[in-house]
Amino acid sequence: MAFRMSYHIVSIDSPQCSLSCKDGQLTCRVDGEEEMRTIPLEDVASIIITSFSASVHSKLLIE
Repeated sequence: MAFRMSYHIVSIDSPQCSLSCKDGQLTCRVDGEEEMRTIPLEDVASIIITSFSASVHSKLLIE
């Protein structure tokens, strides 16, 4: 039996960040930036949000 360990701790401190997930990827879109940032959800150990105005889509909480 093989186990894969997740190892990224994602820290969010941008006030205009919107977090969601799509196709097994954690997605982060920041207002004013054209590019959306992604990382595989299976590689994420935890997400730390220090911004009071960042938004988290309910689908991400379920995943």
